[in-house]
Amino acid sequence: MNSKIIYVIIVLALILLILFLSFGQNLTKPSYLNITGQEAISLADKNTIIIDVRSKSEYEEKHIKGAINIPYNEIATLSAKKDDKIILYCKSGARAKKAANELISLGFTKVYNLGAINNWPGEFE
Repeated sequence: MNSKIIYVIIVLALILLILFLSFGQNLTKPSYLNITGQEAISLADKNTIIIDVRSKSEYEEKHIKGAINIPYNEIATLSAKKDDKIILYCKSGARAKKAANELISLGFTKVYNLGAINNWPGEFE
């Protein structure tokens, strides 16, 4: 009788462990990806939104060709589909990181952080 109880307890423990592990994988917090300039070039296509999160004056001085300007503290105003590819950058990467976290919290799923504008190996305007 005792061996049957121990057997049932072990089986139940294994089932609970399997359930915990399988559900636990789906509970990970969504995040953005840090990418290199070459990875950004590879990701960028006509459907990718490249956003310069610096100030308007910084953007007007120099920006990645085709990028739009939305300062990091206004990133919540972005009008895009939640599954659009979005590449963010700024001067050093700090503002892009803040903007990336904000977009993730708003439900965007394909957010990439290039970091600093100088990481971009492509053309500028």
